[in-house]
Amino acid sequence: MRTPVAVVVVVLAVIAAGVLYYYRHNASRPAGQGATSNSLAMPAKVTFELGTETRTVTAGNFSFSPNVLYVKKGDKIVVTLTGKEGTHDWTLAGYNNVHTDRVAAGQSATVTFTADKIGTFEYYCSLHRSMGMKGKLIVVK
Repeated sequence: MRTPVAVVVVVLAVIAAGVLYYYRHNASRPAGQGATSNSLAMPAKVTFELGTETRTVTAGNFSFSPNVLYVKKGDKIVVTLTGKEGTHDWTLAGYNNVHTDRVAAGQSATVTFTADKIGTFEYYCSLHRSMGMKGKLIVVK
């Protein structure tokens, strides 16, 4: 009875030693030099790729809905302005050349930019800003 248990223990010990050797041997190698995507090696440096955030803003009679947008610094932002009533555009203060074309009811326009500054930024309709057609883009860390 003792022999099968001893064999199992030895086999498990050999497997564990092999996994440990493999991990230690490949963990210090740069990518492309022996470590594969299926290896147990952990990368020396982990980086996270920021995503793309899509927001739809509806332009009505002198108002935007929503009138506050939250995004993360570094994200690529895609804003689609959809016209509900009247003619409007979407312009972001504090960012150069971030604005949509003008849209009428039933039309849409899109602008894409990178949120590279932390803070609160006003967005507005360039035709109706003085009438209070504004909102806020809040960029967080």
